Amino acid sequence: MIGGDGVTAGYTDESLNKERFVVINGEKYYNTGDVVSCNKDQLYYHGRNDSQIQINGIRVELGEIEYLLEKIHGVQQAVVLFYQDKLLAFILSSNLTIHDMKKMATSVLERYMFPNDYHIIKTFPLTENNKVDRKSLLFSYEESKKSEKLIISKDMTEFEEVLRDKVALILNLPKELIGKDSDFFELGGDSLDVFQLLLKLEEMYETELSLELIYTNRTLSRIASEVSKLLTTEREEVFEEKLHEEDFKLMEKEINGYLLNDEYQTTYSFETIHSQRVYYFDNFKSSVSFDYRVDTSYDKETVIKAIKTIINSNDLMRAMLRESDSRLEFKILNSIDSFPIFTLNRNVEKKSFIQKIESIGENLVYKARNNGGLLGFLALLIDKSGYTIVGVLDHTIADISCINIIKKMIGEELNGYSSKEKASYNDFCYEVREYNTIDSLKNNAYHNNLLAISKNVNDVNLNKLSKSLKCYEIDYPSQGDSFRIINFLSYVIGKRLLEIVDREQIVIKSVINGRENKLFDFSTTIGDFHGSLYLIYSKDENYEQFTNKSEGIFGKYYTTHPYRPGYAFGSNYPSKTKEQKKLKDQWNSISNTSINYIGEVSDYEKSSYYDTISNVFDNLEKIQDLIYVTAFSNNNKLTVFLNKNLGQLNFLEKLYYPTFI
Repeated sequence: MIGGDGVTAGYTDESLNKERFVVINGEKYYNTGDVVSCNKDQLYYHGRNDSQIQINGIRVELGEIEYLLEKIHGVQQAVVLFYQDKLLAFILSSNLTIHDMKKMATSVLERYMFPNDYHIIKTFPLTENNKVDRKSLLFSYEESKKSEKLIISKDMTEFEEVLRDKVALILNLPKELIGKDSDFFELGGDSLDVFQLLLKLEEMYETELSLELIYTNRTLSRIASEVSKLLTTEREEVFEEKLHEEDFKLMEKEINGYLLNDEYQTTYSFETIHSQRVYYFDNFKSSVSFDYRVDTSYDKETVIKAIKTIINSNDLMRAMLRESDSRLEFKILNSIDSFPIFTLNRNVEKKSFIQKIESIGENLVYKARNNGGLLGFLALLIDKSGYTIVGVLDHTIADISCINIIKKMIGEELNGYSSKEKASYNDFCYEVREYNTIDSLKNNAYHNNLLAISKNVNDVNLNKLSKSLKCYEIDYPSQGDSFRIINFLSYVIGKRLLEIVDREQIVIKSVINGRENKLFDFSTTIGDFHGSLYLIYSKDENYEQFTNKSEGIFGKYYTTHPYRPGYAFGSNYPSKTKEQKKLKDQWNSISNTSINYIGEVSDYEKSSYYDTISNVFDNLEKIQDLIYVTAFSNNNKLTVFLNKNLGQLNFLEKLYYPTFI
């Protein structure tokens, strides 16, 4: 508040006088609306009280959200309003879409700051003082919503309405705002949402559907039309020939010729990180593979162009590995103009043909890795029913998330969506190398805290925990993301372990996908981003306290710069300095747990996990004796497997999902 002779006598509007002026000890003061605090002899300005709100008990400054959104490339100005318990973001931009904003906002905002709704506008309404007229902006928003409700729900078929209701449920949107021409991804759908929609459709119509149904068709009307076509088309009974030895030789020749081509030219190179060194020097064979069906409504040239664009717009799709002194580098090639194409002119078992391309490809990619060849390929299979794109990528350049990333890229290219500029894997490797040296970790408070807690961690005696395959299945909200579920499992396991042993704190380790980053948008970047998340459970901590602390750790040490301590002791693997060996020995005892949340799985995959999980745990225990937890989601159920008997686990505590979005 401001007082003194220079302060105005007041407004002509008496209501403003009551709102803005206050009398203290007979003196009139003007309430500016600014929020400040005093600490010793310093005043700190926090913003204005008319733009501060509370979301789930957390005080949020709307101006801070606006400031952070304006850091996104392409955002000229951002205005954020709080309306009906929702954050509305109005973005002035000439080239960004709502989908772009939803993706890129995750790199600059904390979860609790995420806007519920984005609106791209060409100009802001202004007041007489040339400031943004927020009241006019809100009025325009209300009017647009009224008109949308009148327009969107018209002329929908019965099946389109059913599909709309499913999409509204999955994306947590009012169904009145979803029309037949609404794009699933423009509405905010991601790869997890695609999977959930597919599962609901399969359950409803009792038929198997592919992910590319959503990625290729995108809008509700096209998805509905394609599903209807699949349900009504009778499949011909055709005699199919077995594959011949000549087929295998042709596959091997074409794929090998692509992977090992002496005419390829290098455009640039960059150093790998520790994870590639382990795969390379330990000769660890691992890859990811997929296939993507495209029907005959697309011509051959369009499909070929889409494949070439994906290969040439993603550096690691044109990458080789090369040793240079003690360095292991990615060599990135110039553009590639051709790739393996197979044409089926006879009635061969198509599924077997695809499986054979994948199995032969996995062996050839592994050999190519060790012989200076490409680390993956996309191939095209053409037959009378359409096209199938088959991909095999070495684990040095791809994690399992890359399958959905590439499938979405294919759908975008087939439908003429322009590719957006993406951060490169080189950026990620640089961040890992820069912020995970031994010297930098010595100054990392979180890292040092983990090491301090890990002392005497072996008093959690695993030998006392009998080996016993345990399985739990619990209800969980479908909107839970990977971090929330990992956080929940970490809490349950950590709490139980501190009931077993007499400790004040314990570190729970989980496998995470490290694409979430505040500085770079890695959401569509090809590469292996998997790492470990270390959360700290303290004795007698409740779930809300643990979650708030974990959010802080994740935001500060994982999404600002990637925390990858493995690089510090593995930067020149398999060699190690004395200091690296010491750190490695310390790190081996950092945690007795390993939690792996796989994500959403189909009914078939769920059944497969039930059949194989025991062998998976046996193999993991041969590497290191830990408490292994594997979990996945299926039809609003969370299935959790453990390899040790921890006694009664309290899965009955309500899952805590703050309504940030």
